[in-house]
Amino acid sequence: MVLLAILPVTSIARDDLQGALEARAKAESAGAIHRAAGSWAAAGKLLAKAEKAAEKGRSDKAREAAAQSRALYLEAELEAIRHLYLDETAALIAEAMKQKADKHAPRSLARAKALLKQADEALVADRYDTAAAERLTAVANDHARQALYITSLAKKVRQKELTVETIILDWESNLQQTAAAAKLTADLAADHRETFASIDEVLRQLQSENKR
Repeated sequence: MVLLAILPVTSIARDDLQGALEARAKAESAGAIHRAAGSWAAAGKLLAKAEKAAEKGRSDKAREAAAQSRALYLEAELEAIRHLYLDETAALIAEAMKQKADKHAPRSLARAKALLKQADEALVADRYDTAAAERLTAVANDHARQALYITSLAKKVRQKELTVETIILDWESNLQQTAAAAKLTADLAADHRETFASIDEVLRQLQSENKR
């Protein structure tokens, strides 16, 4: 890497080179060398071109190549950040699609896709504030896994390895155990939402007591 301080170029060209180097450092910190290898390599070639032009005193050429290099490094940085925070969710959704979740669990799958899109938009809007993207992908992962689980059950029912009755009875058994842990009785003949509401109320009371 050339020393900007001794390059025979204008201060404006030197600023452009410095900008490219700073963008390179950010991209490297984000893991662009591996997560955005193509953009990283292309940006490096342009930076080398800018440095060569600067050494020859060709300020205009140096500025142009440095600006292009900076833009590519910033692109590589964003690409790397997107891979870091979105790849797990994207992989879960891809697996769900492969398993035909769009047929068996369309609502869960659609929700996972929508949340992934929101997470991506959040990173594009501000790549350095990843909190929103992390929250969104966490929920998206749950929906994607739910889609996979529902799809698995649907396939077992279709293949007669499982019956709908068995699924419901197992679910009701879990509900009864949860209600019992909350010192409640689950009325399976009534609307299950009432039991869930009662459990939720017990949990809220416990949280309130723990805060005192």
